[in-house]
Amino acid sequence: MTVVYKRPVSRIAFWSRRLSVFAIGLIVVVGLVHRYQMIETVNFMAVLALAGCLGALAFLFSILGLRALWRDGAVGGGAAFAGLLLSWLAMAPLGFGLWQIIRLPAVSEVSTMAPDEVDWLVPPRQSDVVPIMPAVVAFVQQNGTAALALPLRLSNDDAVPTQTVLSTRRYEGALDRINRAVEFVAEKQGFTIVAVEGLLPARQDLEDRTLNEAPGNRDPGAIGLPDVGPIPQPRPYGLAELETVAASPRTVIQAIGWATLFAFPHDVLFLLREDEASTFVDMRVRSRLGGHDLGLEAAMIGRFLTGLDAELLGTAG
Repeated sequence: MTVVYKRPVSRIAFWSRRLSVFAIGLIVVVGLVHRYQMIETVNFMAVLALAGCLGALAFLFSILGLRALWRDGAVGGGAAFAGLLLSWLAMAPLGFGLWQIIRLPAVSEVSTMAPDEVDWLVPPRQSDVVPIMPAVVAFVQQNGTAALALPLRLSNDDAVPTQTVLSTRRYEGALDRINRAVEFVAEKQGFTIVAVEGLLPARQDLEDRTLNEAPGNRDPGAIGLPDVGPIPQPRPYGLAELETVAASPRTVIQAIGWATLFAFPHDVLFLLREDEASTFVDMRVRSRLGGHDLGLEAAMIGRFLTGLDAELLGTAG
C-alpha cells in the first residue's frame, strides 16, 4: 500500500508575501503622488506609517510561516522567505524615520548663520506641518536610547549651539557673479525661488541711470555744462547679457527645496554678503514637518554647498 504524505499549507506564509508587496506598492505610488504635490505631506506621512505597520505585520507572518515549515513541513516556505525580505523594504521608511528621531536632536531648523541674522522674506507655510509630529518625537526620544542622541549641527529656534559640520562659504568674486552661481545651482537641484531682496534687474537699473543722466534732467547751472549735448549711441553689447546688478552689498534669496527621496518640502533662505573682493554665502533651512527634520536639512545644505563649490571651483576660501 502506497502512503502519500500530504503536506499542510501555511496560508499565513502567503499572506506575508502579499502584505509586503502591497505595502511596497503603496509606498511607491503615494511617494510619486507626493513628489508631484498631488497629496498633502500630512496624508503622505500617515500612509508611510500605515505601510510600515503592514510591513511589521508581514514580518510577523513570515516568521510564523517559516516556523510552520520547520515544524510541520508546511507548503509556503518560499513565500514566507520572500515576505521576510520584502517586509524589511516596507518597514525601511518608517524605521529610518524612527532611527533618525532617536539618533539626532529634535530640531526643525538648521542654519550656517546666527538665527537672528536675517528674517524670512515670505512667512513660511504652516499647512504642511504634521500635527502629531512633536508628540511622536517626544515619545520616541523618551523611550529610545538616550546615548544615541548625537548632536551634529548648529540650529535652531532655541539658538542652542551644537557641534556642526556646516560652515559659511567664502568665494573670491563680486556679489552679482556669486549670486548667478547660487541661482544656477539652486535651479539645478530643484529649488523654486519665491522672493529676492537686494538685487535689481540689470536693464531697469541701467535705464534708471540713463534717465537720471539725460540732458533734460540735468541742471546746467549746477554742473556748468550746456543743456544740449551729444546724442547717446547704443553700446556694442546688448543689455540682455547682463542679468543682474547688485543694488546693495547684501542679497537675500528665499526658495522652497525638496528632500531627495520623498520630496518633503523645506523653506530655504540664502544670504550673500559682499566684503571687498569676497562674497560670503550662508544658508538657512526650515522643515515643514514640525518637531523634527529627520536629518534632511543638514543633508540639503551640505549637498547645495558641495554643488556651489563645484560650480565656483577655484574661488572658495
